[in-house]
Amino acid sequence: MQNKLQPIAKAEMLIRKPVAEVFEAFVNPDLTSKFWFTKGSGRLEAGKQVRWDWEMYDFSLEVDVTVVEKNSRIVIEWPAYGASTTVEWAFTPRSDGTTFISVTNKGFPGDEDQGGSTRPRFNGRIRLPSRRGQGAARTRRHIESRARSFS
Repeated sequence: MQNKLQPIAKAEMLIRKPVAEVFEAFVNPDLTSKFWFTKGSGRLEAGKQVRWDWEMYDFSLEVDVTVVEKNSRIVIEWPAYGASTTVEWAFTPRSDGTTFISVTNKGFPGDEDQGGSTRPRFNGRIRLPSRRGQGAARTRRHIESRARSFS
């Protein structure tokens, strides 16, 4: 029997601010617009739908907020690659007053055979899946096909 893994995207970072400040920056669109999207229609609250706009790209999307646990966790559903995927932010306070954030996006359609590597690694550089001999052209086609799914 073959083991098929579902593709996921995961990023983690350490922010040198207390968890309450970091969490507020993600749920409050007035603060989030300073580092991510340009405009949000409202504060993240469980059961609420909000709209996020990236005006510089003429792009926006509707986000369904499913879980908000103050200073701990946020879970949303949003469209990606023709399906609804789940994004979870986990906030972990550290004893030195910093906050460790883990962001996981899962629920993509397909499996590891269709999407390439399911465990990309990030060490300051973006590493896209590549197959020997296909390199940049394959990567460009991959990005262009994903961008079309938002149209």
